[in-house]
Amino acid sequence: MGLFQIKKESHDWVTTFEKFTEIKNGSFCFTILTEKGDVIAARDDRGYKPLCYGYHDETHSYVIASEDHALKTIDAKKIDDVKPGELIILDKDGPRIKTFSKNVVYTLDPFEITYFAKEDSVIDGIEVGGTRKNIGREMYKKFSISADVVVPIPESAYHAAEGVSLESGIPLTHAIRKDRYMRSFIEPNDERRKYITKGLYVINSLVRGKEVLLVDDSIIRLTSSRKYTGLVSNAGATKISLFSYFPPIRFPCYMGIDFPTQEELIAHRLAANESDLEKIGEKVAGELGIAFVGYMDPATLSKAIGLPLSSFCFACVTGDYSRLNFSPKFRTREEMKGE
Repeated sequence: MGLFQIKKESHDWVTTFEKFTEIKNGSFCFTILTEKGDVIAARDDRGYKPLCYGYHDETHSYVIASEDHALKTIDAKKIDDVKPGELIILDKDGPRIKTFSKNVVYTLDPFEITYFAKEDSVIDGIEVGGTRKNIGREMYKKFSISADVVVPIPESAYHAAEGVSLESGIPLTHAIRKDRYMRSFIEPNDERRKYITKGLYVINSLVRGKEVLLVDDSIIRLTSSRKYTGLVSNAGATKISLFSYFPPIRFPCYMGIDFPTQEELIAHRLAANESDLEKIGEKVAGELGIAFVGYMDPATLSKAIGLPLSSFCFACVTGDYSRLNFSPKFRTREEMKGE
């Protein structure tokens, strides 16, 4: 049963979302324009994905966005985040806040903080850029390895790499450059793999003859990591290490990110039954042909962000989908996409 079918039977929006929440799996953030011209914004009772609203003075309009960076781009001022289990009704009388769930279990997707969100955004009180810097500090405390330079992988890893540099005292250099920001891990086809190599280049003089510590937001398939490490190696680096400040991803995401199927995830392919992150890192490093790969762990990542471990969804790391209220059946990409 869909949301609007429930609405026909329930009449009011609070009851509609109460009933919808009872039958849905996964996550949602809705923005709805009603027949009356009102706007409804609603966020699921787990708060997997961010949602906020603001006001645009020039047009006297309310604005809904996933994060407040979008509000800034149109000179709108943020009013607040939509809380998990809340809906906001925006009409001629202004915003009205309603709660449609009494069973809120906050379970934010940590990938929003580590990768998706813009660095100037504030999500549920979490300042993204500063938090990534803190993650980098914690990453170096966990793996105090030696290097001559710290090099971020463009662009989401910039702040984390700065944190690594500040904590370690190792100089930060932007030796790898990317002409355009591309979310390159989403689609697996050959054209995408060719596309991510365009616009990438290394300033050779910054890495030649040096031990290089790369910092990346995650390692998904290994496609991007293989490219970056290859570029740095060809530029003359004497030793390459890599920090991934997101834990090993071994399971698909059913909460809103098109992660690959299990057989495409490098951590699953190389270490499906391995729980020791150090050993997983060794296997991935061997596959890349580099000296070291260090993975962040969920507990330390949660600490660095500043929230309890229970406040995040790490299903893609642990395979625990209990908060979805069902056990998924893993399928191949061909089965999922009909290829």
